[in-house]
Amino acid sequence: LQRLGEIEYSGKYEIIVVDNNSSPELYGPIFNEYPGVIGISQPAGGKSTALNTGIEQSNGEIIAFIDDDVLVPMGWLDRVARCFERNDVHASAGLILPQSLDADSEILFERHVSFNRGFKRLEFGPGFFYDDSWHAVPVWNVGAGANLIIRRSILEETGPLCELLGPGTATYSAEDAYIIYKVAKSGHTIIYDPDICVTHNHRNSKCKLYLQLYHYGVGMVSFQLITLFRDGDFRALKFLLIDQPVHHFRRLFGGKKYPLNMLFAEVVGNAVAPVSLIRACITSLLNNKESAGTEVKSTGQ
Repeated sequence: LQRLGEIEYSGKYEIIVVDNNSSPELYGPIFNEYPGVIGISQPAGGKSTALNTGIEQSNGEIIAFIDDDVLVPMGWLDRVARCFERNDVHASAGLILPQSLDADSEILFERHVSFNRGFKRLEFGPGFFYDDSWHAVPVWNVGAGANLIIRRSILEETGPLCELLGPGTATYSAEDAYIIYKVAKSGHTIIYDPDICVTHNHRNSKCKLYLQLYHYGVGMVSFQLITLFRDGDFRALKFLLIDQPVHHFRRLFGGKKYPLNMLFAEVVGNAVAPVSLIRACITSLLNNKESAGTEVKSTGQ
């Protein structure tokens, strides 16, 4: 929050922080310490629920999502604004670099997984979704939700974010993948711009890294199942039955020496994903019933 408050930007912007189901004693003093921040308490858990709440309370046309484990440079918003000077750009993802590589787990993540999509600007047009009728849309090539920006107007076409996906749900992750998927399906241009750069605090122990990869394994399969059943995208079947197993096989026997523990964590996540998605659906139904009489509270200016 301190770094966000130091951003140098000549235009108007607002900082919105949505707290997911913490006590007022915890988040109240933090929001009071940063009077320029709009703090919102959302009792229903889940990152996607929090993002939807923040979007509803926001006023801007350009909506930028960052995570609580990233730091932004002072010129970050200027670079975001330049990217969206083109009216046909409806979403953008930026470069994500590690804050440190001191721990072995940080090095392993950056070497074998990584949020870094390179230092070359990339453009994904309508063909990104529609040209390949055989392979699943490679949304992971665009970027990650820790540094993702969209136009508000795209939500009028795609609807709110899917609250079955993401941290705080039984599927753990992949809410960003489905955001990118829906924008691509709408036929609008998406930009990967390495100038829009943030730094990310990677997991500092191998146990935390393995848990993260397990969560990614659950989220990836859950995301594909949602595109299959909600969007009728049968390319997900090939991904789940052929592409993903082949990918794991190549990691196991390929020359890059992908660590076995990391691969095992992902595969276990893949295996339990269908049950996790069912759990997320049930939780979502219960949350919708409870939220009917729940008030979302906000503070700040």
